[in-house]
Amino acid sequence: MQVYPWHSALFQTLQDAFAANCLGHALLFEGHEGMGKVDLAFALAHTVLSRDTKQKALLDPINAHPDLYILQAPEGKSTIAIDEVRQMQSFLMKGAYCGGYKVIVIANAQHMSIQAANACLKSLEEPPKNSLFILTTPKQSDLLATICSRVQSYRVKSALKDAACQRWIEKNLPPEPEASALLAQAQYAPLKALGLAKSKDAPVLAQWLDALDSDQKPLDIVQDFQSVDLTILLESLMHHLHSILKEETDSGHPYWSLYDRYSALSVDLKNIKGLNKTLFLEHMVLLWFFAKERADAYC
Repeated sequence: MQVYPWHSALFQTLQDAFAANCLGHALLFEGHEGMGKVDLAFALAHTVLSRDTKQKALLDPINAHPDLYILQAPEGKSTIAIDEVRQMQSFLMKGAYCGGYKVIVIANAQHMSIQAANACLKSLEEPPKNSLFILTTPKQSDLLATICSRVQSYRVKSALKDAACQRWIEKNLPPEPEASALLAQAQYAPLKALGLAKSKDAPVLAQWLDALDSDQKPLDIVQDFQSVDLTILLESLMHHLHSILKEETDSGHPYWSLYDRYSALSVDLKNIKGLNKTLFLEHMVLLWFFAKERADAYC
């Protein structure tokens, strides 16, 4: 069970609601990949299943508790089929092993097929007594509207300026400025940033952003990075721009138009076959330097 610093306020709210018998029977945790939504679901399941003293001996590990059911796409598949939902419903029909609550965690609920989602809806509409459903998804709009209408929705977001979050970042991510670059690329999802930091691309991306902010000649940068995947370079640059623009309220700033240009390039990168990678990278880099020059004059 893991409660990350950016979960603290929401987790306390959920605990208080449960203690006051005000927690709904179905919850939805929405947020970017890498926010630890399933970890938060397990932490809440621990709270619910530990209400009775009798259950506490079964709480370690929480995902092995007999009154907890985890519904997710089977390994090697990208869809939760109706048969998996029916197995979950069979679990619900049985009495609680410990006589208290039964908790169902549906991880990445957007992976349910239409048939599976409709079957799940029936359980949400007529839940057994003392049952709690916790669904997770990156975007609520990816779920059936009828399912969304049956759940209490909570946005799981980072609180990076919080002191506890800062300590987590300092402990787990590389030193600045690489930490900020990784967080920007990960859409400020700390666990995704941690995964990027552990990947082979992290040092390359840090060097890429450093080179663009240096006095190095644009064509030299192109030569240094032409063997790196263009998608990775463009995405990291767009996230870096996004982090800069979060503090920029002036819509006339040159970086806004640069972000739009990069968004168009992102579409081209996906759709144009036989793209000349060197020329594409050269265009990316030159756009950056032209915008940087205008931004310096703009300030």
